[in-house]
Amino acid sequence: MIALALFLLAGSVVGWKMHQAVAKKRFEADLARFESQLSVCQRLAVTTQADWKGILKKEKEGWTFEAICIDDPRAKKLKPLHLHSFTLTFNGRKTEEAEFDFFSTGKTLPEGTFQFIQSGQSTPIQKEWNLPAIFHTETSKESKKSPLHPDEQN
Repeated sequence: MIALALFLLAGSVVGWKMHQAVAKKRFEADLARFESQLSVCQRLAVTTQADWKGILKKEKEGWTFEAICIDDPRAKKLKPLHLHSFTLTFNGRKTEEAEFDFFSTGKTLPEGTFQFIQSGQSTPIQKEWNLPAIFHTETSKESKKSPLHPDEQN
């Protein structure tokens, strides 16, 4: 009986640790997918020379990120990205919606610090992003040049 109790206790500890590890990996995977989607929007804006807007909204059981081209309403929307639940703060203030603007010049707004917090664990998991630094853009003057329009002369 004692051996069975010890076995069950060990199993529950291992199960709890596994649950925490899975939750942490899911949170990290969600943020990686979201960061990738933001990068795609920024590249689309620069490549197509059209401004894009992305909206991250809190839903009932998580978050949804949708992006559209605001310069050309006929452009195809990106597939919505669904994320698991977390707490979001921007510049220290809790928020349930965030708008991202991607300009054809490569500029991205808003500028500031986003903090993603996954609670429900013994130790909450936190990840912090500084925008636009997550896009790894160069700040030299050469990198800010936009392509020439075919009608423009050198």
